[in-house]
Amino acid sequence: GSGCNRDLPLGLIKIPIKQLLNKYGWGQDVYAMTHLKNFIKDMPLKNLMAKDIEEFKLWRLKTVKKNTIDRNLCVLQHFLNKCVEWEYLDKSPMITVKFFKINDKRKRILSESEIQKLIDQANHPIKEMIIIALNTGMRRGEIFNLMWENVDIKNKIIYLIVDMTKSKKMQEIFIDDTTLEILTELKKIYRNYKYAFRKKYVAILFQTWII
Repeated sequence: GSGCNRDLPLGLIKIPIKQLLNKYGWGQDVYAMTHLKNFIKDMPLKNLMAKDIEEFKLWRLKTVKKNTIDRNLCVLQHFLNKCVEWEYLDKSPMITVKFFKINDKRKRILSESEIQKLIDQANHPIKEMIIIALNTGMRRGEIFNLMWENVDIKNKIIYLIVDMTKSKKMQEIFIDDTTLEILTELKKIYRNYKYAFRKKYVAILFQTWII
């Protein structure tokens, strides 16, 4: 390669995550890569093999559904392709790894233009909720029930506690700059409330807006 250190652990490779997928939802990409780094720990990138990724799939399957793992693999695939492009790797170990490819005809991924249209047509506070959902991967119920005590603005982390998540475990969600700006402004507005959003008020607005 071009003098790239291939003994470097994956966690030390600085590839801007925003270059991997679209500009919306990049917080989810950081979240997916964090799980991979937690699994492989300090393994040098050059030693990462397809069997390690297959083991990662089984490890994630203990706590999340297959379609979530497929999204994780999609992020990893883009990351490893970038590593090949920038000569950290000769080839990607993802080449032989198979996705679960869950067939769910009810789900459709919105295009970037559709996402932008959705955001443009939404009013406060639905607009803010949509952007937070896209950037963090949080579900509607998790956003509805988000309490200020679980938001660490200083360290840019949202804590989803036990019964707020499907897996019944605490999760740490990275707060990107856009979400941080939204939460900072909401804190000024709703600083006297327990929740980041006024639940009943937002629920009525949301139901009215999607009908």
